Amino acid sequence: MLGVQYMNRIRDLIDHLEINEAEHLRTLAEHAADLIATGSVVYLYDHGHMLNHELFHRAGGLALLGQVALTWPEVTAPPVRPALAGQTPHQNLADTGVDRALARFTVNQTAMRSGDLLLIASAAGRAPFLVELALAAKEAGVETVGLIASQYAEQLPPLHASGQLLHQIVDHVVDLQTAAGDAELSVPGLDERFGSASGIMGALMGWMFMADLTEAMIARQMMPTVFRSLQYPDGPERLRQAQARYHELGY
Repeated sequence: MLGVQYMNRIRDLIDHLEINEAEHLRTLAEHAADLIATGSVVYLYDHGHMLNHELFHRAGGLALLGQVALTWPEVTAPPVRPALAGQTPHQNLADTGVDRALARFTVNQTAMRSGDLLLIASAAGRAPFLVELALAAKEAGVETVGLIASQYAEQLPPLHASGQLLHQIVDHVVDLQTAAGDAELSVPGLDERFGSASGIMGALMGWMFMADLTEAMIARQMMPTVFRSLQYPDGPERLRQAQARYHELGY
């Protein structure tokens, strides 16, 4: 019955989310609607979980959400070498300007500008690139929101040279409610806790935000463009119409 135990844990997390963050998400959605009314864009960058697939280019989704997606270059690992006295270790990428340059390039390539809103999703918020992305966005006048597991992030030592983590940089923090270590269950016989929940909670929070945003926009007489399923006979044509409408209105 471990599956049921996990399901019950997700129910508990949802209850905590409703109590602790639902109103916060609604307020952010109202604010986002005001920004969109002035021509601003809402962006999302997800660091390694399901939001890059869940909220974009799909049936029932909004056309207005700007996707920040990176394809990380891979370099062949160096051969294994015996430890040599006095050998200079490879420089850690966290100590170079690579993350900073990539973050600024990302902000530039996505055409972020002052008045836009950027949501950054990461359970830990520890990767140096995340800190650099938030800093680069703020430097461009973009307001930032972190979707972060606060209990987890607050226990971790920073990797960024500034000594900061993502939740210490962004303008707003929304707590995923998930446990430290991103594992919810203790299982007899396993040394490690089991059952990650940040992906599920992040997706739920993402759709809650989009639902509240839709409601806020309708209240402002701005009907957002919604994608219809391509599986219907007229799906491709409806998609073309939706894309044309979005490019005309910006939402």
